[in-house]
Amino acid sequence: MRKVLVMIMVFGLLFVFGCNKANVPNTDGNPAGEITQEENGQSVNNPFFKTDVEQLNYKGQFIFDDIVEKDVKLNIKEVSKLEDGIVYELRMDEIMEVPEERLSLGYFYVQKDKIYKIEPTEEKLGKIKDNGQLPEDGVIVCQDDEISDGLGEEKGFHRYLEVKGNVREYHSYDNLVESGYFETIVWEKGKGMISYRSGFGAGRDLIELNLESYSKQESGEQSNINISENSENFYGIWEFTEPVTVHGFTPEESMKYLGKQFIYMPQFCRCGPKGLNNPKYSIEKLEKENFGEDLQQYFDDKNIKGDFANKIVVFEDAEEKEKWEGFGNEFYKVGDKIIVDIDGKLFGMKRVFEGEVENYLVDEDTVHVGQKIGSLTVKSVEKYSEMISDITFSGEITVKGVYEWDYTGDGYGCVITLDEESGKIIPVFENFADETIILINNTETARKLLPKEFGEAEIVIDNYSIGFRQIMTCADLVRVISLGNAKE
Repeated sequence: MRKVLVMIMVFGLLFVFGCNKANVPNTDGNPAGEITQEENGQSVNNPFFKTDVEQLNYKGQFIFDDIVEKDVKLNIKEVSKLEDGIVYELRMDEIMEVPEERLSLGYFYVQKDKIYKIEPTEEKLGKIKDNGQLPEDGVIVCQDDEISDGLGEEKGFHRYLEVKGNVREYHSYDNLVESGYFETIVWEKGKGMISYRSGFGAGRDLIELNLESYSKQESGEQSNINISENSENFYGIWEFTEPVTVHGFTPEESMKYLGKQFIYMPQFCRCGPKGLNNPKYSIEKLEKENFGEDLQQYFDDKNIKGDFANKIVVFEDAEEKEKWEGFGNEFYKVGDKIIVDIDGKLFGMKRVFEGEVENYLVDEDTVHVGQKIGSLTVKSVEKYSEMISDITFSGEITVKGVYEWDYTGDGYGCVITLDEESGKIIPVFENFADETIILINNTETARKLLPKEFGEAEIVIDNYSIGFRQIMTCADLVRVISLGNAKE
């Protein structure tokens, strides 16, 4: 199960490669990341690198003196052809807000099964062009095998490579100092580089690029989903069609605990009190003779006709070793409905929405300053002992719910419990997806605008934040749109 508080896993330093000359054979099992020579370098074809275009469009975000968002063009320039591959430079067009030295993302040495990154300096460029040799400080940033760490939790310059279906994610960061440099490059098979991030410290001097034509909602191409030709689309919002009981609760209590709806999308799922970013859906087609007693009994009880069902299991990892432990982690797709296994019992659901659904689950591994979640933007990320203690957002948001004045643990104050719709549009942690209570920070303002001891209210809030504390979420009250009397 995913941990609520988790530190970014750290990985190895030993990606150094040597200046190999021609005709050095390629070998399997290359943990040091050494560059090896391969055949047919003049016609290298790597599915993770777009060699058939000279320019790609990206959505860019740049945080230097100000936060700037604009479309940018990334130029793909061939630098040199070597016997075993081709060296390219990836460089952005000039951007007023970005220093000259940050416009180039680096040189990328592309082999048919690997991509190496080389820092863009004149000395290294001369060595490549004049001698046909490669510098010794390049690193593997894309290949089919994951690269893990030798440093463990030791301070230093960390690098690691993750494999997630058709996606390769390269990460590096320096935690010797708080202001250390970090870089993330994400590649997708058939699309090339779909995302790039680099900067210092807590998002300082940040560059972020996302491929303009890339959409995480593209179910057919989604990298971390194993969808067979016989599978049926199950993405969307699903609602229970029958009474549900869980943990010995009554149907009414169970519905309040679980919520009326489950969400399954390519990039996240959200079921009751928990959610999961980047789920791995494993799909198995079951013929009728393999239904099992419980599923067959459900078919008989509900008079469902069908000779097969698609069994979907939700995993946390691409290797399908860690089954997600949230509700709705196993279900069956039958025609236009799904049948969800909850506490060993089966319950039917119907789809009430099919289309793009906004993801409000905060990924503790990747959250960063400037990131947009819904209509809000991450303003600051605070950590304690390498763990997230607080995330504050900028931007106003309108919510509805029931407010109440009471002792909060930090004195007498005001909290608002959001209604179901408002609870869906606030950023929350994955393992606290049902969090709906917000503490109002500015007590004096709240006392003037919310004078009763309790009541219904529609309000506008700002400086929304989440953290691991007694009341997990808090915000500043900006203004009141409407007030009403709450039911006793």
